Amino acid sequence: MIRFVMSRGDEDGASPGVVADPRQVRPGRGAWLHDDAGCAERAIARKAFQRALRVPHDITINGLTIAAGPLSSASTTRRQGSGLEADGHPMSTQR
Repeated sequence: MIRFVMSRGDEDGASPGVVADPRQVRPGRGAWLHDDAGCAERAIARKAFQRALRVPHDITINGLTIAAGPLSSASTTRRQGSGLEADGHPMSTQR
């Protein structure tokens, strides 16, 4: 899944609008989207990005497709965690 946020346009020389946040470090509300054009089309048709990002104006599919295009390899990387979440409660005797 890819995280998208609203960019004000003054960070990293980006223009204002919805931008991908593959490293999940940009500030602000985020909206998550599968790395799939069909998913993006459904999200826009249902105005899911406007609700998730609290954006009053319409978002075009072209902006999301361009932003999501090169991220297919980046979206498959996973963060390394402690592994405790997979094992359940760390103090549990039910291991």
